[in-house]
Amino acid sequence: DVAGLDAASGFWSTNSGQPKDYALSRNAGSANLFVTHCWAAPRNWHQLMGTKCMYGDVKATEMKVIADDVAESCGGTWEEVTLWIDKCCIPQRHALLHTCVELIEDFVQRCDGMVVLLSWNYFSRLWCVYE
Repeated sequence: DVAGLDAASGFWSTNSGQPKDYALSRNAGSANLFVTHCWAAPRNWHQLMGTKCMYGDVKATEMKVIADDVAESCGGTWEEVTLWIDKCCIPQRHALLHTCVELIEDFVQRCDGMVVLLSWNYFSRLWCVYE
């Protein structure tokens, strides 16, 4: 629905984790997917994609399709799919940030798989390559 896409697009279009993003997380021993992505659109996004193609809309749509695929393979619904997304699972601008970053490998191992929301600047971002 349009309201859901707008909310998801707003989440994916920002390049900083906010307390409201971290509030979306919940304790879990594992997740279906570890999501790795560039937080910000490539500088030439609108030049190449057009002014009406919004980076947040594309990422939100990709995640919905991926969640649907995972749900179908597990016999559930996309709402049941668990995702490890950095801006939700690591409290940004918080004392725990550095501890969580040190645990990235553990977070990846606790996920059943990994998905890359690939943009052409992905491999130029050191953190993305590290993940």
